[in-house]
Amino acid sequence: MWHSKLKVKHKKHTKDPKQYYLKEPLVWNDISVSKGFITDFASTPKWIHWLFPPQGKYSKASIVHDFMYSVNWYTRKEADETFRDIMRHDGTSKATSYIFYLSVRLFGGKHYGS
Repeated sequence: MWHSKLKVKHKKHTKDPKQYYLKEPLVWNDISVSKGFITDFASTPKWIHWLFPPQGKYSKASIVHDFMYSVNWYTRKEADETFRDIMRHDGTSKATSYIFYLSVRLFGGKHYGS
């Protein structure tokens, strides 16, 4: 369950124009993503942005997932399952949630802990 609203601002003067930062903490259950956390939302490849753009109903789930991967307080599986659960809670379709979940299970390992 969400305990805060998503408030982000574009991070100017950066090499990556897709970066945003949280203006306020983002809290899902007992997971609190700190104010100032930098995100690019969903890290989908450019060639599929027409179907899965970086921002969508899964935006908050993507931020929490990125945070969980970056802090190493959670196992990779816990982070991936939380990602899936938040997407479903926020109204992402079952099909899209499954595709994203499967993608992070198959390809997310190289980003865990970074």
